[in-house]
Amino acid sequence: YDPTFDQLLVGGTNGKLSVYTSGGKHLSTIDMPADRIDQCDLDHQTHLMACAGGGKIILIANDGTNPPKVVGQIDVSPGIHTVAIDPKTGTIWGAWSVRATGAAFIQGFTYTP
Repeated sequence: YDPTFDQLLVGGTNGKLSVYTSGGKHLSTIDMPADRIDQCDLDHQTHLMACAGGGKIILIANDGTNPPKVVGQIDVSPGIHTVAIDPKTGTIWGAWSVRATGAAFIQGFTYTP
């Protein structure tokens, strides 16, 4: 949810990202590069959203007026399901595990437009 624009940004397993008002009005839908989105996080200051899933981290910019736009993506481990944006530094953190070995990983990423 982006309170500045009163918009809900919703991604899922269908390869789409949709935007709705908090009242439920559909505003737009865009295609996503990954075939599924597991989890997203929104930086409320920059309106940049990072989504994890399908072996990618995808960055989406939202200006509140136009449909959101994919502004970056990076291939990562297929096991990634969790992502968070540090609101102070803007660092995008991804976390995943490897079931076969039980190993867990965390890695920081920096977005530079």
